[in-house]
Formats: sequence, C-alpha cells, structure tokens
Amino acid sequence: MNKFLSLICFLGISGVLSAQVTPVEKAALQAFYTATNGDTWTSQTDGNPGNDWDFTGPVTSDWYGLTIAGGNVIIMDMNPTNLANSGNIQSGSIPDELADLEFLIILDLSASGLTGPLPVSITTMPSLISLNVLYNDLTGTIPIEITDMTQLTELYLGNNNFTGTIYPEYGDLVNLQYLNLSENNLTGTIPASLGNLTALRSLRIGNNALTGNLPVSLRNLTNLTELSIQATYIDGNLPDEYSELTNLRILDLSSYSNTIDGGLTGSIPVSYGNLVNLTTLDLWGNALTGTLPDSLSNLVNMEYFSVANNLISGTLPDSYSSWTNIIRFEVFNNDLEGTIPASYSSFTQMEYFTVNDNRLSGTLPPSFSQWTSLTNFNVHNNNLSGSLPQSYDQWTNLAVFNAFNNAFSGTIPPTYNQWNNLNNFNVNNNQLEGTVPDFTVIPGFTTNLNIADNRFQFGDFESEFPFYDANFSGFRDNPQAKVNNILTLNENLGNTVTITTTVSGSQNHYQWFKNGVPIVGAPDSPTLVLNNIQATDAGVYHAEITSDIVDDLTLIRNDITIVVNCVMPTADDPADVNACASYTLPALSAGNSYYTQTNAGGTQLNAGDMITTSQVIYVYAGTSGCSDENQFEIQIGTPPTADDPADVNACASYTLPALSAGNFYFTQTNAGGTQLNAGDMITTSQIIYVYAGTSGCSDENQFDIQIGTAPTADDPADVNSCASYTLPALSAGNSYYTQTNAGGTQLNAGDMITTSQVIYVYAGTIGCSDENQFDIQIGTAPTADDPADVNACASYTLPALSAGNSYYTQTNAGGTQLNAGDMITTSQVMYVYAGTSGCSDENQFDIQIGTPPTADDPADVNTCASYTLPALSAGNSYYTQTNAGGTQLNAGDMITTSQVMYVYAGTSGCSDENQFDIQIGTPPTADDPADVNSCASYTLPALSAGNSYYTQTNAGGTQLNAGDMITTSQVLYVYAGTSGCSDENQFDIQIGTPPTADDPADVNACESYTLPQLSTGNYFTQPNGTGSQLFPGDNIIVTQTLYVYSENEQCSVENSFSITISSEFCEDTNTDQNASCTIDFPNFFTPNNDGINDFYVPIIESCSPNGTLTIFDRYGKLIYHTNRLDNYWNGTFNGKPLPSSDFWYLFENSENQEIIKGHFSLLR
Repeated sequence: MNKFLSLICFLGISGVLSAQVTPVEKAALQAFYTATNGDTWTSQTDGNPGNDWDFTGPVTSDWYGLTIAGGNVIIMDMNPTNLANSGNIQSGSIPDELADLEFLIILDLSASGLTGPLPVSITTMPSLISLNVLYNDLTGTIPIEITDMTQLTELYLGNNNFTGTIYPEYGDLVNLQYLNLSENNLTGTIPASLGNLTALRSLRIGNNALTGNLPVSLRNLTNLTELSIQATYIDGNLPDEYSELTNLRILDLSSYSNTIDGGLTGSIPVSYGNLVNLTTLDLWGNALTGTLPDSLSNLVNMEYFSVANNLISGTLPDSYSSWTNIIRFEVFNNDLEGTIPASYSSFTQMEYFTVNDNRLSGTLPPSFSQWTSLTNFNVHNNNLSGSLPQSYDQWTNLAVFNAFNNAFSGTIPPTYNQWNNLNNFNVNNNQLEGTVPDFTVIPGFTTNLNIADNRFQFGDFESEFPFYDANFSGFRDNPQAKVNNILTLNENLGNTVTITTTVSGSQNHYQWFKNGVPIVGAPDSPTLVLNNIQATDAGVYHAEITSDIVDDLTLIRNDITIVVNCVMPTADDPADVNACASYTLPALSAGNSYYTQTNAGGTQLNAGDMITTSQVIYVYAGTSGCSDENQFEIQIGTPPTADDPADVNACASYTLPALSAGNFYFTQTNAGGTQLNAGDMITTSQIIYVYAGTSGCSDENQFDIQIGTAPTADDPADVNSCASYTLPALSAGNSYYTQTNAGGTQLNAGDMITTSQVIYVYAGTIGCSDENQFDIQIGTAPTADDPADVNACASYTLPALSAGNSYYTQTNAGGTQLNAGDMITTSQVMYVYAGTSGCSDENQFDIQIGTPPTADDPADVNTCASYTLPALSAGNSYYTQTNAGGTQLNAGDMITTSQVMYVYAGTSGCSDENQFDIQIGTPPTADDPADVNSCASYTLPALSAGNSYYTQTNAGGTQLNAGDMITTSQVLYVYAGTSGCSDENQFDIQIGTPPTADDPADVNACESYTLPQLSTGNYFTQPNGTGSQLFPGDNIIVTQTLYVYSENEQCSVENSFSITISSEFCEDTNTDQNASCTIDFPNFFTPNNDGINDFYVPIIESCSPNGTLTIFDRYGKLIYHTNRLDNYWNGTFNGKPLPSSDFWYLFENSENQEIIKGHFSLLR
C-alpha cells in the first residue's frame, strides 16, 4: 500500500483511490479488451472474478494489470512477471485508442500473443516512461515517431518480427536506461548516434541481420552493464575503445556468420583486461585471430567465457587461473596448441569445459578433480595423450565426457561409473584397453557410449554388453584395433608350425585365413597347427575372432607371415629375338622348359618348335613355391615391299617425294651411303636407292635422276602509259605471251597495247623454262574541275574538289599545293590540276578578298523601369533581331522591357554584328517583419530571396544574416534591391532578462525518493512546464526524468535531472531468519521422458521459502518463471522441446531479499 500511495503522490494527484477514470480512458480500455479478445484472457477465465475487467462497474486497481491513481490509469502491466510465456495470454492487436491513456507511465504488453504493427499513436502518450512489448509477434517497421518520446527510460521492443533499420534518431532518447531491439528482423548498420545514450545501462540489439562495423561511439556509454550484439553479420575489428566501458558485466558479441561472411576479425584487444567487472565475455563464432591476451587474467569475476569457433592460435594462458568464479569455459574449434594448464584446477566452480577441436597436446591434469560441479567435459579432436586420471571420479555431477579422437592410452578408471548423472561418454579413436567400467550401474544412462577404435577385447565388457546393446540408443564398440603382434616365421620344408592368437572372452570363435582366403577345415580354435609344411604353405595368415555375446564386433589378429625356405634354381635367360617369317626354339639347360604364360602357365613348348607369330616366351625352372623364371620376346617380321619410283628428268633441281610407310631413301645400296628424306632437293644427276625393312628382312629398288640447266627470262618493269604502249624488243630466246607458261596469244616487239593488262615473258621449253610478268596500265586523260571566280569578305575557304583534282598556286601543279578547307585571306589566282605528268588537265579561277567593317559592341545594361538607347558610330544601326532583322531602332528610343539588342554594320555578305542584353527591373518589395519581444536573445529568421538585414537605413551599418543571434534591444532594417531600385522596412527588437531555476543533480534511490524544496522554479513531469506539476514532498517510486521550470513575462528557463529507482542501490538487509533454510539447485536435468531427471526442480530442505524462480537462456532470453519452488520446468518453450544447452537461474527470496543465481545444463 505504501508504494501505491507514493505513486499517487508522484503524479501530484490529490483525489482519493476510488476516483473514477474518465469516460475516454474507460473507452480506451474497452477498445484494448475487444481488440485482444478479452473474454479469453487467463484472468477472465481463472474463476477469480475479483480481477476481471467488468465494464458494467467502475474501473479499479483490482482489474488485472491496472493501477489507478487520482482517476487515471497510470500503470498497465499485462505481464507482471515480465517473463516469456507468463502473460495473460491475450491475442489480437494493439488498438490506436490505447493512446488515450494520457497519464499512463508504464505500459507492459510483453508475452501477450499480440500481432500486427506497433501503432504510431502509442508514441503520442505524453507521460509514458516505460514501454515493453517483448515476446510478441508484432510486425512491420517500428514507427520512427518513437524516437520523439524523449521522456522514455525503458524501451523493450525485442523478440518480435519488426523489420527496417535501427534509426539514427534513437540517439535522441537521452534518458533511456534500457534499450532492447533484439531478436527481430532488423537490417542495416548500427548508427553511431547510439553513443549519445550516455544514461544507458543495458543495450540489446542482437539476433538481427545487422551488418557493417561496431561503432566506436559506444565507448561513450560508460554506465553500461550489458552490451549484447550477438547473432548478427557484423564484421571488422573489435573496437579497442570498448575497454573504457568499465562497468560492463556482460559483453556478448558472438556471431553466427563466420562460415558465411567472416564475422569479427583481428585479435582480442589487450586493453579488454580493463573490463574488471565482466562476468560474461562471449565472442563465439567470429573470425578472430591472434592469441588469447594474458591481460584478461584481470577479469577475476569471469563466469562465462567463450571464444569458440574462431581462428585463435597460441596457447591457453596459465594466468587465467585467476578466474576462480568461472562456470563455463569455451575455446573449442580454434587453432590452439600446447597443454591444458594444470593451474586451471583453481576453476572450482567449473560446470562446462570445452576445449575440443584444437591442436592441444600433453596429458590431463589430475588436479582437475577439484571441479566437483562439472557437468560437461569436452576435450575431443586434439592431440592429447597419457592416461585418463583416476581422480576424475570426483566429478559426481558430470553428464557429458567427450575425449574421442586423441591418443589416450591405458585403462578407463573403473570408478568412473560413480558418475551417476552421466548420459554421454565418448572415448572412441584412442589407444585405450583393459576392462571397461560397468556403466550399467548409472541410473538413466542409456544414451551415448562410444568405445570404438581402441584396443578393447570381448572380455573387457562382455558382461555388460547385453544391457548396452538392448538399452543404449548410441552404443558403439566396433571396430577395435587388431590384436596380438605382427609376426614373421622362417621355416624349413617339413617342419611343424603352430600359430596362435590370444583374445579375452568366454564364448569366442575363430576363423583362420591364408592370403585373405578362409582356410577350409581350419579348427575353431585360437591355435592353428601346420604339419610337414611345403613351399605351398608359405603365405600371410590371420584370424578373425567373433563372440556369441558381443555379437556386433569382429576382432582381427595381426598378420603372421610364414616363409618356407628352399634351394632356389636358376632359369635360362635367352636374349630377345628379331626374325623374318619364323624362329626355331633352341635347346635349354637341363631342368628348364618353355611356356607361353608365366609360372609354367599356358602351353609348354619344346626345343625345335617353330615360332611364326610375335610373342613373349617364358623359361621356367623348379617347382611351385621354389622356382625361377625368365622371359624373352620374339618379334616375327613380314618381308616388306620397297617403293619403285620411275626415273626422273628435272630442270635445275628435283625434290624427293614422300614414300610409303617403312620406305627410306639412300645414296648407296642396302641402306648404304647417306640416308635422304622426302623434301630433300637433288641438284646433281645420280642414282637413288629406296630401302624397306631391317637387316635380314628387307627389299630395295633404285631410280635415275637427270638434272638439266634452266634459262633466264627477261624481266621488264611495270608500265603506266596514257592511251597506248608499244612493246619493246626482248633478248634472244624470249617471247611475249598474254597468259602464263607460253599460254594465250603470243605478242611481238612493236605491238601496240591499248588496254591495261598483264604480259608474260617466257624463255626455254616445257619442263625447263623461266618466266617473268609485268603490268601495263593504260590511263584515260582526266578533266579538271573549273571553279567560278570568287569575291569574299575577309577570307574564303576552298571547297572540296572532285576526286583526282587538287589546288595549286601555280600552273602545271606548280607552286604550293592547297587543300579543301584551307582559308584564303589575300586576292590571287588559283589553279585546279587533275591527272599525272603527261596525262593531265588544268583550269584556273580568280579570288578577290574584301575588308569587313567593325560593329559597335555596347555593354549589357541593368536598369530600373526603362533604358534610352545611346548614339552609335557612323554606319552602325540597332535591330531587334540578328543580321539586321526584326525592327530597326534609333538612338533616343526608350526600352521598357528586357530584351537582347543587336548592333549591325556593313552590307549583306561583308558585315559585322554584336549584341548586348538589356534587363529592365521591377522595383522590389522588402519584407516587413513584426516587432519582436524575446527572452535573452533572438535569432534572426530567414528572409525572402533578395532581402537582407542591416543595422542602419539604406543598406547602411553592418549587414546581418539569418541565424544571427540578437542579444540587445535595437531597430533593424530589411533592405531589398540595388542602389537606385530598392525598398526598405524596419522593425523593433526588445530583449528581456531570463529568470533562474534550480538544477538538481541526478539521483539514485532504492525504492523511492522524496522531492526536496526548490529555491526557484517548480517540478514538472515533461519539458516546458507541461505534463503533471509535482511538489516538494512528493514520493517518486519509478525511474524517470523530472524538469525544474521557471518563467517571467518574457522568459522561461528549465533544468532536468534523472531519478533512478533500483534494488541495486538498496543496502543489504538480509537477516539470519532463513539461515537454516537450504536450497539446492541441480546442475543439470535430462528431460527425455524416461522417468529420470525429467524436470528441473530445486531441492528444498527444512523450510518453504517464498520467492520467485526465473530461468533464462544463454542470451538472457526469458524462458520460464514460477512463484513456487515446488513447481517444475520440463525443458520446453512455447510447447516445444529445447535442445541441449546451458541455462541461468535467478531465485529472489521475498522473505529476506536474498538473490541466488547460477547455471545448469539441459541434456538430451
């Protein structure tokens, strides 16, 4: 009741508790009830009418979730525990009418099953300082108008489906102490403006699709105790500047993007050793590199440390042994090496130790037996060796033991079966052997037991195997390493050989193999006896052992190699043979035989047999198992047929043509002399031999080559002639032809050629001749262009001519050649020439260049109302259009409109022109501000375009600008226009003196704070004297910002201060009244519906304390809440089973205000 009365005082309301709310507020509640299906609320259907929303009567504080004071709803808390899954089970959406609760200071609709958008109207609630819509299914974008609610101290929008970005304008909410936007669908980057929220204590914006880098500006949030930006796509480095956030207790920057986009990179800053209040440091799942800084050993309050799933290298720092409060230690899936420091035995509170998937080596320190609270031990996928310490049997709370994929040896300590909470034991892929502990005595252990890939035998666990096989869902024992040693036995022919295998087990069976093939008739015995061994008994033996009890495992004995000694014969070794058509086998040494296949295989041949096909022959001596063999190759050739070229008569040279395959040219018989090749050139007469085959199996032909001397034909030069060309005389033996090789028509010296063509000169006879050709071009006489004479002003540009025509300054292509486009500036005669020397044409034309006039060039004119045209120079005239166009005007004419004027001199074809612009202005109208009365100062507003402020008339004194601050009373002038075309107004500014107001310091209080007397000013709940006025003596019970406001006739002044109401500012009032009350919070539970440890229930002895138990996940998400310790949690959320993980509990004892917190594991 005291809190309730204090809240009434806080609102400054003098009415009684039973005062009726206004019809508007009641209608707002009715709208909320209807929009959220009020008839189905838990509070409406729980059989307790006392808390029902009954709109037939007055609205009272008995209504579920409401607090009424002074006739107004001031608190609406539909989830009094503020936990997920514990609201009033509303459904539907938030109606706009809810904003009519204008005196509401706290609105909590968390975990209410609400859908739809967050109405913009909510942002207009003037008194609201705490808004909580956590754990709903709200959608759409968060209204940008929410950033106008600068009075807010708490804003919880997390665990919904909001989209959009984090607005930079959130940085305007400078009174915020708690901001939660986590677990939505927000995108974009984190705005640097969040660094303005210096009052912030908790910032949760994780579990969104955020990108970009972490803003350095968050260094300004020095009051932060929690910074959670987990499960995003943020990248870049960890800001070193975050080391300035020395009040941080939780720093969670874990990510799930390192396999996609990389996550955070760089190394962990050494300066983070300054964050001495940290209890949680979670950097899981990034792409961090470098080593673990020794400086983190300063974080002696550390409870939760995770850098798992990164790229960190180096060793585990020994100095971290200072973390005596550590509960969870995660460094798995990195590149760490070295040993696990024995000094970590100081981690006596350890519950979850995971260093798997690194390159750690060395042994497990026995001193870790002091971790008596340990539930999970994961060291798998490393290079650890040595034995499993016997002392670890002290881990009586252990649930998970993973040491697979290492090099552990020795036996598993038998007392490990004292781990009564065990549900996962995996030591596969090591070198363990000996008796396996009897795990059947552990109640409820029926999940994962993996001992495969070690050195265990049937007898090591056959007593327990039937239970494991029938009851365990994840039992693995197959395969195991081969048994017994590898052996090699050297035995003589006729010996008796006994081979054995030794395997533990009471019902074993044995199958012996030789060279991988089962031995038929071998005894089902660990012993195999071979009597009177022969060479055929040599080979590799092994045994496969099975068990009638352990029926899923086959053990294999290592190989035994038996070598049978014998006197080895020596086989003949004939050389390879090349024969033509056939080959007769010669006699071999005694004991040798011919065979067509290896190892005396195929057909046996005899000396004297004739071989007619190419093949490999084998010479074998001895018997099977004690023999020798050689092989030789016989190549039987087919007699070839050599090419037979005809004799050749050639002129000057002859090129040898290609022969058939296997044929070759030689200069002498029987492949003698020099070998020649196809393409070689023969220049002298000789006999050439064609040879095919090899020595002893060949063929040969010859042919005669006669080389003659070639003539030389005349080689006339090409001819260019005009109209015709007469052929000159040639040397003796040469003739003209119209086609090649004496083809076409033969021509004679003196013949006249009148058309362009190619003529051939031929000398010699067919087969030994020479020829050259030359080109005769007969041209047509050209016709030159004939331009007319030209009269031009100042210059003349030569136009383009017809193809083949050119300009020259003298006749017959003399003087200087000019080109089309060249500019002629002097009078002269120009020549046009076409053709070439001896075949040309020419014309000439006269160019006369005149001198142009110069027109006057008046300057542009700006004038007010009109302008009179001045006199021009002789020969100049005014026109309204270019080239003497439009209307001709005269000096003295008056221009009254803005226009372009042209001044023209000369005549058409040789003239000059200039233009100038005449701007006729309209007299301006100056702005006329009203007189001003202002407090302390006045900022000049913006004027219309073309207007300016001056301290004196006619643009005199000092020119002032919009935005200038006036602090003394004075007259100002507003001037528009220019000298001679202007307007002006004046106005009076009166500056008043501001009052004063008290400026209280910020306040931290436990449960309430009483407002003290003020010397000047009054208390208000909103800025500028708005909201509710409060009075000295009023009691404040919720965190908020208050304003001290003072005013006089002209001025007002205001200061604000924050009041923080929190249990952290309360003195410890614990008493010993419950000293004998013992509450034991289990370290784990296994909700597998097997009847064993299925529920999480605190164990209470000798008392029944009142209080609340709250359970969170590793990210602080609210999972479960109960007001009775004899209630239990079944490991579900929203009706769905949660996976194995670590969870936090928080117990608040309402009898002695004791708070107990810790960790436990859910194991499946």
